[in-house]
Amino acid sequence: MNFNKAVVAICLLTGIISGCAEEKSSEKNSFYPQLKAATDARDEHNPVFDLALQAEEWSALPMLGQIGGIGGCGKLVRFLASGDSAARLSALEGAAYCYGGALDGVLMDQLLIAETTEEINKILIALGFIGGPDVTPIVLKHFDPQNAASVYALLQHIAYKRLLASELQALPFDGILDAIKNSNVAFENAYLLTRIRALDEVYTLEQMKAALGATDDQAIQKLLVRVVAQFGNAAADVLLTLARADAGPTRTEAVRAMGQLSNTETKEHLVSLLEKGTPTEKQLAIAAFASRNLDDIGITARIEQLVKAPEHGVAAAALTSLMVRSPEQARLYATEALTSDVYYLAYKAINSLAQSEEGRQLLKGYAETHKNTVRGHDAQVALDPQIKVTSITRPTATAEQISYYQNKLLKLQTSKGDITITMVAEAPYTSTSFMQLAESGKMDGMLWHRVIPNFVAQAGQIEDASLNDWGNIRSEWFASDHKIGTVGLATLGKDTGSTQFFINTAYNLHLNGHYTVFGRVSEGLDVALALEEGDIIERAEIIDAP
Repeated sequence: MNFNKAVVAICLLTGIISGCAEEKSSEKNSFYPQLKAATDARDEHNPVFDLALQAEEWSALPMLGQIGGIGGCGKLVRFLASGDSAARLSALEGAAYCYGGALDGVLMDQLLIAETTEEINKILIALGFIGGPDVTPIVLKHFDPQNAASVYALLQHIAYKRLLASELQALPFDGILDAIKNSNVAFENAYLLTRIRALDEVYTLEQMKAALGATDDQAIQKLLVRVVAQFGNAAADVLLTLARADAGPTRTEAVRAMGQLSNTETKEHLVSLLEKGTPTEKQLAIAAFASRNLDDIGITARIEQLVKAPEHGVAAAALTSLMVRSPEQARLYATEALTSDVYYLAYKAINSLAQSEEGRQLLKGYAETHKNTVRGHDAQVALDPQIKVTSITRPTATAEQISYYQNKLLKLQTSKGDITITMVAEAPYTSTSFMQLAESGKMDGMLWHRVIPNFVAQAGQIEDASLNDWGNIRSEWFASDHKIGTVGLATLGKDTGSTQFFINTAYNLHLNGHYTVFGRVSEGLDVALALEEGDIIERAEIIDAP
């Protein structure tokens, strides 16, 4: 069989004929749809990969990285040392998806002989994503606060470790601060600092005040506030000033940071928010009191009163806080909430009970006596989150299904207003699954059950047992940013997505490469930013793009 006929045969086998031309000039680009389908099916043995690579269609290499394992990542090794620079760079992109450290040695060898800045940067990023402890000194050695790629590599390397500053002594902390004050990578450096603890051992409060004063960018200020909070009560005046300023992300972070303090002035400010604040401000203050002034019975009494607040988000936050301040009393309220007419309150009560051994024992009994109910299932999930990862996998969408939805928009009519989402072309399988979910009516009534200001608004929880059988959808990673307004797939790890999603309400740099971006808010971003826990998707519909 000649090469052209092989291409057509693969097209026929995969059921995707469009774009598969017999002309030599278009052979290379014809593989993309088949490669995407094979990647979603996690079929590294599909002959389309070999055919594409023979035709130098290097987009196949990142897809092999997404598949992972020996079959996917193992095929990248020879291309990491290829004489073709385009092949090497594409293989490096794929290597960043190969979590687990299997390619650490190969990448470190390549770093020694890499000649171009672009290649060195891509190797560092790949090492940052997948590297184990042996990689740490390598990433630190090549760290340059003025180089966005090296900052990003270190950020991803420590993103979920929350290391102490003393564990990163090789870092040029003064250089990081200088970059925050006067460089085009200020945001990345500030973000990096939020992943490091005990920074008060390497910086002074005066240095952080100066950094705050050197920028009027609220996204950067918000990040620096998280660092300032590490100085404890000494930072009270700074936080109070920011908390009393105009509304915005910096003000929100200042209130949240007060949970790490214990002085009288910030306590009084939080109390004033409990009494006169908006529902969101009340929730922030309640959450702050979950970790401070625990011996103040007056505060505990105020929190207990709010467990019955008419705003469901406030009531749920109060229950969560009370579970820390007065566990026995909180368990009484939580047990009562399990039978509430409001599913959101029952759901939050279940998750509150799961935070203590006594509460977990109550949940075990509840799950046993409420089998085959959504709340019983929620109790089981709270006790063991892996139960949520179903063994059912959704079939790979067909080309016809993808084509049908490509010019459609997802419109969410929420209790706060309308949000319109445009799907991104790079994640067609995730997009198609959510379009089908909306079209089936199963998104109607979904809760915004996890709303964290300056982070995400997450939806997907609903009292509908049929959603347990929707099935897992696979991760679709590509060069994307979790910027404000982008829509991501919520997961418990690679390939465990299903019906839950989130809207980024901040630029969440550490989520890149870990969570699929499948859409962006094209209308109603103000509504998305105003969402509160307990809000509802009243109706989801598919509409034609203008």
